[in-house]
This record gives sequence, structure tokens and C-alpha cells, in this order.
Amino acid sequence: SRESRLFRFLHAVERLLPSDIDMFTRPDHVLHEAIGAILIKGGRSQPAGIAHFFRGQADEARAEMSLAVIDAAQGRGLGSLLLGRLLKVAAARGIARFDAFVHSQNRAMIHMLLALGADERPEIGLRVFVLAVHRDPDAYPATPTGDAIRAAYALESAPLAA
Repeated sequence: SRESRLFRFLHAVERLLPSDIDMFTRPDHVLHEAIGAILIKGGRSQPAGIAHFFRGQADEARAEMSLAVIDAAQGRGLGSLLLGRLLKVAAARGIARFDAFVHSQNRAMIHMLLALGADERPEIGLRVFVLAVHRDPDAYPATPTGDAIRAAYALESAPLAA
């Protein structure tokens, strides 16, 4: 939806440029990682969500994270699952902190980050959070969101299609 795109990109986006599509769909698995989810219903599949991190070259222990879930799949825990998988990969790659730039009206993302103990930095016009990335999933708070992150850490990775 328009609101979901606004929350993801922090400004109105009708269509992505080809260069943006290329950047978002071709992670290098070093500076950029992407973890996606699909919904399968009646033998048909459709993209349902994606989580990314983009690591800066200046500080390899920090990365900017983003998360998007299609409207039809929101409120079902998919965002927490995707974030949990992304946190696990980031921890294994030596990332210690995620920076998250969040639209001030994106209550679901704000709630999720606060429930994981993220610190908020003051910024004008949006909310900026710093979320610690832990190797040990038990280090996340004893909240339902922390429980979802622990469940995501426990999942085995699905094999990639050839």
C-alpha cells in the first residue's frame, strides 16, 4: 500500500528505479544481506516480506536495517521472524548494532524495536533506533518480541533453489 511504501522508504515512492531494484535484489552477502519470505496459498506463491541490512565500509560492526511486510501479512509475526533471521546472520558476520530509521507513524516497527530494547536517538522528522545484535538469542529481552527473535534463531535455513 501507499502507507507501507511510505513507512519503508520514509517518503512517497510510486515505483522503484531500475538501479534501486538491482540494488535491493542483488545482495553481495558482505555489505548487503537480504532475507525474504513468501506466502504459499493454493499452490501459488507471492512475496510477503523482506529484511535487509546494509553495512557501511567505515564501521563494519554497524549496519542499517530495513524491514517490509506486505499489508495482507502484517500483524502475524512475519516481521519479527524476518528480523530474527536477519539478526542471526548479522551476529554471525560480526555486526554488533543495527541502525533503524523509522517513520514516526509506523507504530508496529516502533513497538517491535522498543520491545527488543533498542535505544532511540533524537532526530527531526523521524525516529532513529539503535538495536544491539546478539550472538546469543537469550540476550534479547523476555518479551513476546524477544521470544519471536529466539524462535527465529532456532530455525534452520531453508536450502536455496538451484
